[in-house]
Amino acid sequence: MRTKHLSIYNIVLAVFAWTLLVGAILVYFSLSQQRQDLYRSAVEEKVKLAETIKETVASPSWLYQISLLRDLERGLIAGLSKFKDVRFIRVVKISGEIYQSSLAGEIGKKIKEPGVVEVAQSGKPLIRDDVFQNEEIKLLIYPGYEDRTIWIGFSLKDTEVLIQKLLLRYFFMALAALLLLGLALFVILRSVVDPIRKITASCEDVRRGNLDIQAEVGWQTEIGELAETFNKMIGDLKASRKSLEESKEVLEIRVVARTKELEDLAQSLEGQVKVRTRDLREKMEQLERFNKLAVDRELKMIELKKDINELRAQLNESTSKRDRSKKTNTA
Repeated sequence: MRTKHLSIYNIVLAVFAWTLLVGAILVYFSLSQQRQDLYRSAVEEKVKLAETIKETVASPSWLYQISLLRDLERGLIAGLSKFKDVRFIRVVKISGEIYQSSLAGEIGKKIKEPGVVEVAQSGKPLIRDDVFQNEEIKLLIYPGYEDRTIWIGFSLKDTEVLIQKLLLRYFFMALAALLLLGLALFVILRSVVDPIRKITASCEDVRRGNLDIQAEVGWQTEIGELAETFNKMIGDLKASRKSLEESKEVLEIRVVARTKELEDLAQSLEGQVKVRTRDLREKMEQLERFNKLAVDRELKMIELKKDINELRAQLNESTSKRDRSKKTNTA
């Protein structure tokens, strides 16, 4: 069963792609986490600002100073609203009447905001989206002193700018890391994969019987040692092939000599067989002549016996006739 061929290039590219994907996911989650941390930090900063306003205004010394300077609280609100990302600060009563504001002309006006009553009753701050002068901002409604709430409208534009800077920084860092990783993979491919491919091609040539090749050694790394070992193996194979060829030539010479000896021996045996065959033929001819003589002699003996028996019969017959004649004459 033939195993599936996997290219190291494909494996390296897959590793690079997975690294890119994992890096992008890590950067995304890290950036999201930092974005949430920055948003949380900006909100906590405004909550502390509202707490500072509440603690300052509610302190006995502040009440004493206000009794002397009526515009002191307004100056405090106006001064604190000069932070870069703060758009306005208001102190709003639970009825919706604006008690203090950093915006000119708002004091004494009423605002319809259901969250004021909720914040005053629960004592928990409320944060919601708002629009101020065509700009999307965040509005913090914080429970203040007595029946009042502290409103701080602030923008997250600076936070967004910082997040964009972080995004660019992460992007360039990831790009630099990818470039370094790509360069490292390129060096690995050039220093490992390409020499391995060349050695594989050389092995294929050796399999076809070509031993007049040498692998490039290059750097003295594990791949270089592999190339040196391959070249030594080729040298050993060439020496073995030369030894086999020499052994083959010697063996051919011995075979030729042995063949000549066998041919000479065969010719010698063939001559001896011919001589023996001729001798046997002569003896068989003699035996045939002797057998023929013996058969002729036997036939003659049989004829001779037959003649003797006939003569004996004739003799007996003559004797019989003579005896009868004597008897006749005697009578």
